[in-house]
Amino acid sequence: MFLSQHARPAIQPDRINLNDKANTYAWTLVLDVSQEQLRRAIAAVGDTAVNVKNYLRGHPQQRSSFDQSSFG
Repeated sequence: MFLSQHARPAIQPDRINLNDKANTYAWTLVLDVSQEQLRRAIAAVGDTAVNVKNYLRGHPQQRSSFDQSSFG
């Protein structure tokens, strides 16, 4: 099976892509926030959807399964 030169990259539903207008718009609707609020949240916690959602809801950022602070 051959892929077209114009094949779209795999969509990552757990990530928010501010470079994609449709993706950004969809997340502003899902999270009920403005585009600017979404941008600020991503600047604060990264583009992982669960972290952005928790940040916007006032909950702490979710830790990854590998937390380097436990080694120091």
